[in-house]
Amino acid sequence: MSPDPPAAGSGVSVADQPVASTSTSSSSSSAPVAPPPAPQPTEDSHPIPLSKCQLSDLTDLEIASLTQQIKAESANVRPLIGALEPLERFKDEYDSERVRGKIEWLSKSGWTGLRRSRGDGDCFYRSFAFSFLERLVPLPPSFTQLSLSKIESLLPLLDQA
Repeated sequence: MSPDPPAAGSGVSVADQPVASTSTSSSSSSAPVAPPPAPQPTEDSHPIPLSKCQLSDLTDLEIASLTQQIKAESANVRPLIGALEPLERFKDEYDSERVRGKIEWLSKSGWTGLRRSRGDGDCFYRSFAFSFLERLVPLPPSFTQLSLSKIESLLPLLDQA
Protein backbone atom coordinates (compact mmCIF):
# COMPACT_ATOMS: atom_id res chain seq x y z
CA MET A 1 0.00 0.00 0.00
CA SER A 2 1.47 3.36 -1.02
CA PRO A 3 1.68 6.23 1.47
CA ASP A 4 -0.47 9.32 1.11
CA PRO A 5 1.13 11.73 -1.35
CA PRO A 6 2.57 15.11 -0.48
CA ALA A 7 0.40 18.14 -1.19
CA ALA A 8 -0.74 18.43 -4.81
CA GLY A 9 1.98 19.84 -7.01
CA SER A 10 4.77 19.26 -4.53
CA GLY A 11 7.64 16.90 -5.09
CA VAL A 12 9.31 14.52 -2.76
CA SER A 13 11.59 16.17 -0.24
CA VAL A 14 15.21 15.41 -1.06
CA ALA A 15 16.85 16.31 2.25
CA ASP A 16 16.26 18.34 5.37
CA GLN A 17 18.44 21.40 5.32
CA PRO A 18 19.70 22.97 8.55
CA VAL A 19 18.58 26.56 8.94
CA ALA A 20 21.12 29.12 10.08
CA SER A 21 19.99 32.43 11.45
CA THR A 22 21.87 35.62 11.98
CA SER A 23 20.97 38.43 14.29
CA THR A 24 22.39 41.76 15.26
CA SER A 25 22.45 43.27 18.71
CA SER A 26 22.32 46.80 17.36
CA SER A 27 18.83 48.02 16.48
CA SER A 28 20.07 51.36 15.12
CA SER A 29 20.89 49.91 11.71
CA SER A 30 17.92 49.22 9.46
CA ALA A 31 20.01 47.44 6.83
CA PRO A 32 19.10 43.78 6.42
CA VAL A 33 21.55 41.26 7.79
CA ALA A 34 22.67 38.76 5.17
CA PRO A 35 24.29 35.43 5.96
CA PRO A 36 27.85 34.94 4.76
CA PRO A 37 28.20 33.37 1.32
CA ALA A 38 28.36 29.59 1.28
CA PRO A 39 31.79 28.13 0.66
CA GLN A 40 32.19 26.92 -2.91
CA PRO A 41 33.48 23.41 -3.58
CA THR A 42 36.78 23.28 -5.42
CA GLU A 43 37.80 21.10 -8.34
CA ASP A 44 39.46 18.61 -6.01
CA SER A 45 36.25 18.14 -4.00
CA HIS A 46 35.00 14.58 -3.97
CA PRO A 47 31.57 13.12 -3.26
CA ILE A 48 31.03 12.45 0.42
CA PRO A 49 29.59 9.03 1.29
CA LEU A 50 26.74 9.63 3.74
CA SER A 51 26.98 6.20 5.31
CA LYS A 52 30.52 6.87 6.57
CA CYS A 53 30.03 10.14 8.46
CA GLN A 54 27.80 12.25 10.66
CA LEU A 55 26.58 15.63 9.45
CA SER A 56 28.02 17.27 12.57
CA ASP A 57 31.49 15.96 11.65
CA LEU A 58 31.52 17.68 8.25
CA THR A 59 33.22 20.97 7.49
CA ASP A 60 31.33 23.84 5.86
CA LEU A 61 33.02 23.04 2.56
CA GLU A 62 31.98 19.39 2.78
CA ILE A 63 28.38 20.38 3.61
CA ALA A 64 28.34 22.73 0.61
CA SER A 65 29.71 19.94 -1.58
CA LEU A 66 27.11 17.51 -0.24
CA THR A 67 24.33 20.03 -0.87
CA GLN A 68 25.51 20.50 -4.47
CA GLN A 69 25.70 16.72 -4.89
CA ILE A 70 22.09 16.31 -3.68
CA LYS A 71 20.88 19.11 -5.98
CA ALA A 72 22.68 17.56 -8.95
CA GLU A 73 21.14 14.15 -8.23
CA SER A 74 17.63 15.59 -7.90
CA ALA A 75 18.05 17.57 -11.13
CA ASN A 76 18.35 14.27 -13.00
CA VAL A 77 15.26 12.79 -11.35
CA ARG A 78 12.54 15.36 -11.98
CA PRO A 79 12.25 18.64 -13.90
CA LEU A 80 11.55 21.90 -12.06
CA ILE A 81 7.99 21.86 -13.45
CA GLY A 82 6.73 18.77 -15.23
CA ALA A 83 4.29 18.35 -18.09
CA LEU A 84 0.56 18.25 -17.39
CA GLU A 85 -0.36 14.67 -16.47
CA PRO A 86 -3.93 13.29 -16.53
CA LEU A 87 -5.55 12.73 -13.14
CA GLU A 88 -6.12 9.06 -13.97
CA ARG A 89 -2.37 8.49 -13.84
CA PHE A 90 -2.32 9.72 -10.24
CA LYS A 91 -5.24 7.44 -9.36
CA ASP A 92 -3.26 4.43 -10.58
CA GLU A 93 -0.22 5.53 -8.60
CA TYR A 94 -1.74 5.39 -5.11
CA ASP A 95 -3.39 2.46 -3.34
CA SER A 96 -5.00 4.62 -0.65
CA GLU A 97 -8.78 4.94 -1.09
CA ARG A 98 -8.59 8.28 0.69
CA VAL A 99 -6.18 9.65 -1.93
CA ARG A 100 -8.20 8.14 -4.76
CA GLY A 101 -11.31 9.84 -3.37
CA LYS A 102 -9.53 13.20 -3.39
CA ILE A 103 -8.38 12.66 -6.97
CA GLU A 104 -11.95 11.76 -7.94
CA TRP A 105 -13.18 14.97 -6.28
CA LEU A 106 -10.63 16.99 -8.29
CA SER A 107 -11.87 15.32 -11.47
CA LYS A 108 -15.52 16.12 -10.66
CA SER A 109 -14.53 19.70 -9.83
CA GLY A 110 -13.22 20.28 -13.35
CA TRP A 111 -9.52 19.52 -12.95
CA THR A 112 -8.08 17.61 -15.89
CA GLY A 113 -4.53 17.04 -14.70
CA LEU A 114 -1.68 17.98 -12.41
CA ARG A 115 1.94 18.95 -12.86
CA ARG A 116 4.70 17.51 -10.71
CA SER A 117 7.44 19.76 -9.43
CA ARG A 118 10.89 19.04 -8.05
CA GLY A 119 10.73 18.94 -4.26
CA ASP A 120 13.76 21.07 -3.52
CA GLY A 121 12.40 23.49 -0.95
CA ASP A 122 11.30 26.06 -3.51
CA CYS A 123 8.64 23.83 -5.08
CA PHE A 124 5.65 25.69 -3.60
CA TYR A 125 6.80 29.12 -4.76
CA ARG A 126 7.84 27.83 -8.18
CA SER A 127 4.54 25.95 -8.63
CA PHE A 128 2.48 28.92 -7.50
CA ALA A 129 4.29 31.34 -9.83
CA PHE A 130 4.09 28.93 -12.76
CA SER A 131 0.37 28.37 -12.24
CA PHE A 132 -0.26 32.10 -11.91
CA LEU A 133 1.62 32.86 -15.13
CA GLU A 134 -0.01 29.93 -16.90
CA ARG A 135 -3.42 31.43 -16.09
CA LEU A 136 -2.35 34.90 -17.28
CA VAL A 137 -1.10 33.80 -20.71
CA PRO A 138 -4.51 33.25 -22.37
CA LEU A 139 -6.01 36.46 -20.92
CA PRO A 140 -6.30 39.69 -22.89
CA PRO A 141 -3.36 42.09 -22.39
CA SER A 142 -5.51 44.48 -20.33
CA PHE A 143 -6.08 41.79 -17.67
CA THR A 144 -2.40 40.89 -17.66
CA GLN A 145 -1.47 44.55 -17.21
CA LEU A 146 -4.00 44.89 -14.38
CA SER A 147 -2.48 41.88 -12.60
CA LEU A 148 1.04 43.24 -13.02
CA SER A 149 0.09 46.67 -11.65
CA LYS A 150 -1.64 45.03 -8.66
CA ILE A 151 1.50 43.01 -7.88
CA GLU A 152 3.69 46.10 -8.21
CA SER A 153 1.38 48.04 -5.87
CA LEU A 154 1.91 45.35 -3.20
CA LEU A 155 5.73 45.46 -3.33
CA PRO A 156 5.97 48.18 -0.62
CA LEU A 157 4.26 45.76 1.78
CA LEU A 158 7.20 43.39 1.32
CA ASP A 159 9.60 46.18 2.26
CA GLN A 160 7.62 46.78 5.46
CA ALA A 161 7.64 43.12 6.45
